[in-house]
Amino acid sequence: MKTANQDIRAILQVLKRTLRARGLVYADLALELNISEVTVKRLFSGVTISMNHLIAICDFLQISFLEVAMMARELEHSEYVLSKEQDKFFAVHVRSYALFIDLYRRKPIVEIMEYWKLNDQKFFKHLRDFEKIGLLEVLPHNRYRFKVSGPIKIPTDGQLIRHFYGHNLKFLEDVQKSVMQPGVLLQTSEVLISKEHADEFLNEFQTLVKKFRSHAFMDETMLMPNQKKSVRWLFAFSPYQTDWRED
Repeated sequence: MKTANQDIRAILQVLKRTLRARGLVYADLALELNISEVTVKRLFSGVTISMNHLIAICDFLQISFLEVAMMARELEHSEYVLSKEQDKFFAVHVRSYALFIDLYRRKPIVEIMEYWKLNDQKFFKHLRDFEKIGLLEVLPHNRYRFKVSGPIKIPTDGQLIRHFYGHNLKFLEDVQKSVMQPGVLLQTSEVLISKEHADEFLNEFQTLVKKFRSHAFMDETMLMPNQKKSVRWLFAFSPYQTDWRED
């Protein structure tokens, strides 16, 4: 069972990351709180920090303490895999899936409504649909609370994933055209290796995938909209031998 100290440390980690995301340093916070930078460092060590100081830091960062606590809780959760009901619904309503991901990534509602050309009534209908399949709870005044946490994962044996096949091919074509541009990477290799080394590489790749999704989830949750950009990666590793006789 987690202790209160562990909860405080998780909250402080969120505050540290938010501080960096705002382009601020301990010295800025020290000036705002009228304390020394050494004291700020001591506060962030989690040894002696009061609720008053936590609230003051949140106010300085323009973020509510409840939001910080929620983020700290979410970041501790593992990936959330869509249920069969949710997967089936999104397979039929693919645009609703993309809209939900926009919400889950904390995109401003005004931007979401403008991009998807939604009025208040249509936006509220989407919220009700997401509520029916257990992804969020609709609150008064078109507010909502997510009932899931952690990076969202699509079932590999579900129906929704089929819609990604075509997008993956389009993405690969785009990468091949842009491979010489900065920030674009394409590597492919077909080799003969032992089963032991193949298993070793697979484990390392799986660890990297989890790290990628975890870092992406933190950035989506904490960074300001102008500090983020959309990226995509496509990774494949499988026993395979090219049949060059087809060329």
